Amino acid sequence: MLEVIQAFVDKYNPEKIYRIGEKIKIEDKERVQDMIERKLVKEIKEVEEVKKVKEIKEAKTKGAE
Repeated sequence: MLEVIQAFVDKYNPEKIYRIGEKIKIEDKERVQDMIERKLVKEIKEVEEVKKVKEIKEAKTKGAE
């Protein structure tokens, strides 16, 4: 899983703009490495995603009380 850290236009679909904070999944490892080196994206771990979802659910639960 990748997180966009610099907005950019998709190389294969110029109508697609990736925005900062957007989460994307790209299977092409060479393309991913190139995007990381160009500081367009950063790799995020699935564990971080699970933790964020858990925090959001807890916040919603507390807000409903």
